[in-house]
Amino acid sequence: MAEKPTVTKMQQCQGKPASPAFPSKRRQIFLKALALGGVVTHAAASAGASRKTLYAFRATNPEFAEEWDNALESFADSLEQAARQRGVDGWQEPVYQGGQLVGTVRKYSDSLLLAMLRARKPEYRPAAQVPAPPPAPEKKERDPEKIARKIAFALALAAKNAEQKGGDG
Repeated sequence: MAEKPTVTKMQQCQGKPASPAFPSKRRQIFLKALALGGVVTHAAASAGASRKTLYAFRATNPEFAEEWDNALESFADSLEQAARQRGVDGWQEPVYQGGQLVGTVRKYSDSLLLAMLRARKPEYRPAAQVPAPPPAPEKKERDPEKIARKIAFALALAAKNAEQKGGDG
């Protein structure tokens, strides 16, 4: 049997339009799933609610909004712990030879370790990159001698064309 949404006494006393509260049991299921997985859509589905309903309830209920934020912080903490473990402690990766498991080798994630260092230590962060200005357009060389040769060539060509036209007519 589904729980009926309730309206809090605080909502009734404040003269706000009554909006149904998210039932406590489903609310806890949602918050736990959000803390474990960090994905609102999946957490909502596990609580049997729609994202739209949950976001609407969050907008009208500061206590629920704070619990939501705390659940996401908890998820972020678990991500940080996993990153730390892979970057610092590493993991055992199986080694196969000829299709047979012959042992393991400890692997580490340098990129996760560097990301954690950059998050906590400013000296490991890359310097701010200022984009270089675009190159100035190349200026054409203004060699008077070259210009004079080009003009002379153009005039000679024009004269030759005029001569050919005049001699034909």
